[in-house]
Amino acid sequence: MPDAIAVRETGERGSRRTLTWRELRDASGLLARQLRDAHAAPVVLVSATNRVELLVTLLAGLWCDGSVMPVSPELPAVQLRDLAARAGASLAIGEAAVLDALAECVPARMPLAAIEVQQRRVTGDLEVPGSNGSLLLLSSGTTGAPKLVRRRAEALDAVGQSCSRAIGLGPGDAMLLAIPLHHSYGIDQGLLSAVMAGCRIELHDGFDLAQVRASLRDDGVTILPAVPFLFDVLARGATTAPSLRKAISAGSPLPSSVFEEFRRSVGVAIGQLYGSTEFGSVTYSDPDDAEFAPGSVGRPLCGVTIRILDPNSPRLEQPLPAGQEGQVAVSAPSMLCEYLGEPDAPTRDGFFLTGDLGSLDAAGRLTLSGRTALLIDVAGRKVNPLEVEAALASHPRVAEVVVVPIPYSRTVGRMKAVIVATGSGELREEELRSFLRERLAAYKIPRRFEFLAALPRSPAGKILRGELCETEPRS
Repeated sequence: MPDAIAVRETGERGSRRTLTWRELRDASGLLARQLRDAHAAPVVLVSATNRVELLVTLLAGLWCDGSVMPVSPELPAVQLRDLAARAGASLAIGEAAVLDALAECVPARMPLAAIEVQQRRVTGDLEVPGSNGSLLLLSSGTTGAPKLVRRRAEALDAVGQSCSRAIGLGPGDAMLLAIPLHHSYGIDQGLLSAVMAGCRIELHDGFDLAQVRASLRDDGVTILPAVPFLFDVLARGATTAPSLRKAISAGSPLPSSVFEEFRRSVGVAIGQLYGSTEFGSVTYSDPDDAEFAPGSVGRPLCGVTIRILDPNSPRLEQPLPAGQEGQVAVSAPSMLCEYLGEPDAPTRDGFFLTGDLGSLDAAGRLTLSGRTALLIDVAGRKVNPLEVEAALASHPRVAEVVVVPIPYSRTVGRMKAVIVATGSGELREEELRSFLRERLAAYKIPRRFEFLAALPRSPAGKILRGELCETEPRS
């Protein structure tokens, strides 16, 4: 296995690079050694699309007894600097634009091109997974600004192994990864479970429909983790996947129509994983299970305990009975150890209250039914409307603002900002878009802007968000 292919990267215009298992180990070990020698317990911020250098950096950051924080290349400079400051980043790795943005706030910087990914074999002892390293991930946040979640190496090992076992991964598998590796889903179900099982990674640098279809057709792909939006696109058209045996959805609810169309057109039933940034993947609904229920996100993975609590009075010692809806509470070996910089423990007696609503059936399968919080799903990426509202409210012409979801298709959601302007003269949509581009990632910018003289309110003065939502896509 050392000389077998571990990663095959499909990049721009179909360009290809490969790494064997030995090369992946040596490249990650060499970078880990360099990081450890240059920095005491380094905090590494890495900003990159799906490419082999990102895999190497993620593994090296965990092996060097420091922390590694992967962030989206779409983030604007102001947010990059804020995250670097909050994490106390001592090293930044990325393209030139990222390094320039962080020049004044991160002491050391390394271009992605400086990471050796195909090289001589390294001799001597190298650190192995399971060290004292940790992963820092940006959560969507549920009540205010997004938080930085810290998960230790042993928690990551646990989720990688439990996902690998639940799905039945092995060295003969090939996993297509087009989901971003700066999100928990991509790291847990993608990188970590594949490394634990020793299965080949078909790494795609972004989602190019033609390239993904070609890889499914020609590269022996057996495992496809994706989000509902990608399955929806693949189901519509000439997608053939002769080797595919497992398709796995996560990130947002999977519509039954997408499940049926993908099964009909591609010939594979889609299973579902449920998880979050705070605790990784914790349930799996396996289509090969005799009791498979497409609407459920499945049973708990190894070591995971789920309780359903009264949403109005969530008491762990008094879980609700099977079939009754309530707030989902999770205890898992993969859970976070802290929200960085916050003194209060994020768990209660070993459980994390997710803010999701759901129920357990008599067989222990979890079905989700909603959220107690306000997160908006935008094509599989969670957006906290309060964060967008705060950015818009900082504009001098915005008096009040509410951001609400609007439907776009079966699997794609968008956002609408409803604004009360102040002062004289017209406040234009493009002015607000330009203002937000400097403060938010592109996918967090609302698709539409509407202007009202006043926001609808209850007799008590509470803004009636529901009156501003839409239930059907506009034609």
